[in-house]
Amino acid sequence: MIEFPIHIDTTQLVNRVFQIPGNTTDWISTRRVQILSLEPGRYNFQIGSGYYADFTFTVTPKGTVDYDTAFNNFLSGRGVQTHTISGFEVTLDARCLSGSGVYLTIPSIDKTIKEK
Repeated sequence: MIEFPIHIDTTQLVNRVFQIPGNTTDWISTRRVQILSLEPGRYNFQIGSGYYADFTFTVTPKGTVDYDTAFNNFLSGRGVQTHTISGFEVTLDARCLSGSGVYLTIPSIDKTIKEK
């Protein structure tokens, strides 16, 4: 099957590495735009913490990127070969918390998407 050069731009993410499960065997740096040869199909995205992201993206038979419009707030590149994963800006104000640390977790948006 034909493969297309898909540019994956993760330079705005905090995580330092990512994988495209089933396509990449090693962790890939997020510090520069990566060019991956991908066949048409649906792909997952796995961040360096080991968690799969709550979105998938598709490489179309024309060699362009597509994804669900529910992810427009943090993904861009629909209809072109550059898929940008920008994430969300987060500001934490922990001045009023007691204790010596803060535990961060990322809630799943899977339920919200299924209800739409």
